Amino acid sequence: ADVAFAALPHGESAQVVAALRARGVQTFDLSADFRLRDAATGSGEHALAGNKDPHVWLSPAEMLAMADATADVITTAEPQLRQQVSTALPKLQQELKDLDAQYRNGLADCASKVLVTSHAAFGYLADAYGLEQVPIAGVTPEDEPDPRTLQSIAQVAKDRNVHTVFFEDSLPPSLSQAVADEIGARVDLLSALEFDPRGSLGPDQNYITVMQGNLNRIEKGLGCPAS
Repeated sequence: ADVAFAALPHGESAQVVAALRARGVQTFDLSADFRLRDAATGSGEHALAGNKDPHVWLSPAEMLAMADATADVITTAEPQLRQQVSTALPKLQQELKDLDAQYRNGLADCASKVLVTSHAAFGYLADAYGLEQVPIAGVTPEDEPDPRTLQSIAQVAKDRNVHTVFFEDSLPPSLSQAVADEIGARVDLLSALEFDPRGSLGPDQNYITVMQGNLNRIEKGLGCPAS
């Protein structure tokens, strides 16, 4: 490859970026111009320098900006691809705009605005669509809370009338199940898209379909009219 892209390289991805640069591959951080959220307390190695949250891709609006930035880089680095990019980009832009509209409409009038998640991956999504993320663990799933913190989270969820606690498709549901059991709630899954969905969820899955699935489950879990 002549060009490689990364969104907030951190942890193992930062090592991959460094290795590519050492081989002379041009690498670009698509998040360079974004205003990044502060990571949750105890975010561990998955936080960025300055303790920032790396999960910017879980906001469709931010992904639209990334698509535009990617197109600019490709057409600058590989001018022969300009026509191909100019043909493909409008379709992707429209798909992301439609997805953003689906989230804005679907989450506009929910019975609850509290999104209790297994770890702090959904802050950008929550900020974009008027929700409040209450993570059980930090930005990295390894940042498991102690029993007192777990009890405190369960009490917050109970006080806020939470009926669904979400866990990630790539993680065991034990923490979410513990909170759900404590407050008499159900559990459901969300994908943080930290892996290629074609490999982990099926060959017909992509960013759009996975995010639509996330929206459907959030609507159901938060008691939104669209559900």
